[in-house]
Amino acid sequence: MVVFAVYTAVFLFSKTAYAKSLDRTITKARNIARLSIRLSLGYVFFAASLKNAMFGPELSLDLVPYGELIRILLLVISVLIMLGLVTEIASFIAYILFLYFSLNFGVYMLTYVHYLALIVIFFLFG
Repeated sequence: MVVFAVYTAVFLFSKTAYAKSLDRTITKARNIARLSIRLSLGYVFFAASLKNAMFGPELSLDLVPYGELIRILLLVISVLIMLGLVTEIASFIAYILFLYFSLNFGVYMLTYVHYLALIVIFFLFG
């Protein structure tokens, strides 16, 4: 019953003038949103390379084999994603790194699954 009430309220709101002006504003922000998400994900990888950790301080690159190579890869991935160059390839490499860390840290990587969602989105849509 509550779900029906919420759907009804949303439907009625969508017919108002305020909802239509809000929709136009959101449509204009679509271009800015893509850029901000790209810069955010790029910054995540850039900060990870600077802090010598993947996604969080508890996932230190010193705890996994080839940590120095991964640090360089994180820096390259961050620059490529922020500039929008070969984003699909950079996202695929980030996906492989996520899987590699999942092998090392196991179920704990579920904490960072939201990053995996962004990586997959950039892999699919650039």
